[in-house]
Amino acid sequence: MSRKQLSPEGSEITALIVALAAGKRAGMTPEQLARMTGEHALQIAGGDPRQVVRVLGRVIGEQNGFLVQALDKWNEAAGGDPAGEWLVSVGAVAARGRE
Repeated sequence: MSRKQLSPEGSEITALIVALAAGKRAGMTPEQLARMTGEHALQIAGGDPRQVVRVLGRVIGEQNGFLVQALDKWNEAAGGDPAGEWLVSVGAVAARGRE
């Protein structure tokens, strides 16, 4: 992540992403993670349910940014493109699941 200054909402979104990652690593269930996400998204949205989708969109966008940074670091550390190979593999599994 860059060292740029985050807006208050951006800080809250980053804190939620960190909490989700820590919760997943600690063994939280998908249902627990979903509940935490929904509660925090509503809080970040100022209690306005109409703004939750916008907040969730930002959460997803920021998470993808963190994922891309991690994948780039993996490639740098390992050499080659293991991250790209992993994405292809995961994509194939997802495609099979949609069949």
